[in-house]
Amino acid sequence: MFDVTTITADEQIIDYPYDKEKLLAYSIIHHDTENSRRYLNEVLGHIFFSSVSDLDVIKARAIELTVMVSRAVLDAGADKEQISSMTQRFISAFFACTTIEEVCRSLNDILKRLTQEAFEFAEVKRFDVMSKAIAYIKANYMRRLLLTEVAEHVLLSPSYFSKIFKREMNCGFKDYLNYVRIEKSKVLLLEFNTNLVEIADKVGFYDQSYLNNMFKKVTGVTPKKFRESGGKILTKE
Repeated sequence: MFDVTTITADEQIIDYPYDKEKLLAYSIIHHDTENSRRYLNEVLGHIFFSSVSDLDVIKARAIELTVMVSRAVLDAGADKEQISSMTQRFISAFFACTTIEEVCRSLNDILKRLTQEAFEFAEVKRFDVMSKAIAYIKANYMRRLLLTEVAEHVLLSPSYFSKIFKREMNCGFKDYLNYVRIEKSKVLLLEFNTNLVEIADKVGFYDQSYLNNMFKKVTGVTPKKFRESGGKILTKE
């Protein structure tokens, strides 16, 4: 994915670009391949052109960058054992390098492999995350449930979890939670011995008026009309 041979001397930077390193990590975590490539080339440009004659310095910087990228890849959802094993193998390989060209090839190889772990397996990871998240929501909808709690359950940051949830479900977390609650309330509404106050409490709304408002917003009819029809009245998806 990344080709350090494309870096030119014009990209030399006097001070180590820690800001670009942070942007690189952010891009990897958020599966932004275009910016990952750009920031990585800028960091590599500094490593190879600011210490072009010092092999030990280049090795040290290469190892630091490898560790940083591996952590970002883990935050992006890659398998921990796979990344740890891969990183250790490649760091060991750095010590055997005797020329800058060998370090360059070795570093390019590991960075390509690491980022592939983050990007190529992202779809599988997202499917696993979404399955766990939906199951957790359906098991806990009846109480106060926050996005931060579900994100923690699936081991993702709240911001990233919110992003992929909306992308995969075509709706926000709160909208989906309300949908689950409404579906459960439909079942309870057909039990004529359960009043609206009890239903609101059982599905996590805690307020009858909020249940009324959300039910009509989601289904297009009021809870009362739905109950009176015995569940036969048509509701919108």
